[in-house]
Amino acid sequence: MEKITEKDWEKVMALACDIANTDDPPIERAARKRYFNYMRTLLKKYGEQPQILASTADFYTSGKRAIPLLEKAYQLAVEENNAYEKTLIADSILNRLAESIKPDHSEVRKWLDILEQNLKDHPDKHIKANFKRISSDFR
Repeated sequence: MEKITEKDWEKVMALACDIANTDDPPIERAARKRYFNYMRTLLKKYGEQPQILASTADFYTSGKRAIPLLEKAYQLAVEENNAYEKTLIADSILNRLAESIKPDHSEVRKWLDILEQNLKDHPDKHIKANFKRISSDFR
């Protein structure tokens, strides 16, 4: 599998910033469209990789669309034994589940357990703080 080039990833970051840095709905829609079009280009160029799938899912407004894609990205990270991506993706899934209107407590607890294990392999103080916050609400 070909690794994503720094140049290609810098463009992802720039397009993501375009979305994050506007509060004008028409501009945001156009920025999301450019972002998702570029992510499809990367999928064609590099194939399904955890980083591409998770980054795509991060900008879905719907958890119903994002979570299955994040779960697929997580499974790919497991197959690659990529501790860094597993931790980031588990954190993204956990956030989506915990922040949903009607969180499924058993799913949240499942992903708390998964993230707790991942943090042992790839410690991250910001993700750990988020883990503790969500854990206090759901355990």
